[in-house]
Amino acid sequence: MTEKLGYEKNRTVHYEWRNVPTKFMGIEFKSKLEARWARYLEAIRKLGVIVSWKYEPKRFDCGLIYNKRRFYTPDFWVVEKEGLHKYVVWHEVKASGSGKDFQKAVSRLRWFKKAYPEELIVLVLPNAPKRENVHMMHAKKYVERIAYCNALFRRHGIK
Repeated sequence: MTEKLGYEKNRTVHYEWRNVPTKFMGIEFKSKLEARWARYLEAIRKLGVIVSWKYEPKRFDCGLIYNKRRFYTPDFWVVEKEGLHKYVVWHEVKASGSGKDFQKAVSRLRWFKKAYPEELIVLVLPNAPKRENVHMMHAKKYVERIAYCNALFRRHGIK
């Protein structure tokens, strides 16, 4: 005879991943990852690597897509410099390089690039994927480069 412990029922645990709003420099960011990226941008601004940055300063109208008006708001506006030249780059921060959320993000990048082909986009991901999925291959078509932020955070001591 087995002793009943009271928790024998089959229970399903549902995890719901949510962004945790986080403040940095008086700005409320939608997620901890975005706040950490802002800390990184501020650190490299102080080092003179970039000129300036802003959080979600502009909303772009990407036009009618599937009979619906579509908009895109990049996470960061960054003025980078290379030698004597300065140029604007938009940074899009994503917590993962796979899944439905990433698939939607790639669609928004496609709409944005189609409507504004001259704009430069950097995709910011925590880590390089172990293997490349089809959405990552599509994303590479629309971005200037991909930055893997966890290594950059470690290098600059950002928690």
